[in-house]
Amino acid sequence: MELVGLSLLALIVTEYGFRPRKAALRWLVAPRPWGRSLARLAIWTVGWWALGLRFEPLDIAGLAGSIVLGEGGALGLRRAIRNDLARKIPHARVRTHFLPLLVAPLASMPASVPLLVNRQWVPIGEHTLAIRILFTLLAFCLLWTWATLVTVSLVAVARPRQVVDGATENLGAGEIIGLLERLLIYLLILGGGGLTTVGFVVAAKSAARFPQFKDPAFAEYFLIGSLTSMGMATALGLAVQQLLAL
Repeated sequence: MELVGLSLLALIVTEYGFRPRKAALRWLVAPRPWGRSLARLAIWTVGWWALGLRFEPLDIAGLAGSIVLGEGGALGLRRAIRNDLARKIPHARVRTHFLPLLVAPLASMPASVPLLVNRQWVPIGEHTLAIRILFTLLAFCLLWTWATLVTVSLVAVARPRQVVDGATENLGAGEIIGLLERLLIYLLILGGGGLTTVGFVVAAKSAARFPQFKDPAFAEYFLIGSLTSMGMATALGLAVQQLLAL
């Protein structure tokens, strides 16, 4: 599980990062992504060391295999997004953005094999802090650009005009609100606030937008986006909370 998290963190940080959605899409399809490959290599190496794993020949071979598979997954993600954009799907399909969640388990397999064969796996209790930091950071990164694009891609299925008209080069007000609500829910759940925090955020956001609910198109746009955004933040917050409780 730790190596899956490490693989996913490397993909999300380097391919999506912390950009506005329009800039992120341009970054995802940009040519010559050698810098991203080097960044993924650094993340794998630091993570490998932090988890207490060894740098022996067989282990390095497994790590190299995982890195190669991760690079293939990143290439496939960029190609899928490029195809979606060519088909006039402005923010790519939702399933395209979920490709990293499929790539990460596959990419982690080569690194896992030598550890299991040599029985060198470090018990989770011995490196609890590193594992907690890994998954807390992973969830935090997922809630930025990746969650924004997933939310916008889902909203665009039902209300494409609002989504396209709202696209900007910089962070717009709606995008900032979505980011803040996800981070607030996530942090409050980790702090012990539980599901009551979701109700608080929904009430505050709904009160601010209440006059606009008379427009059915906006109401649909608001509900789909808010439920998707808050749902991801809640799910990740509860998952990490359970991990931290171990």
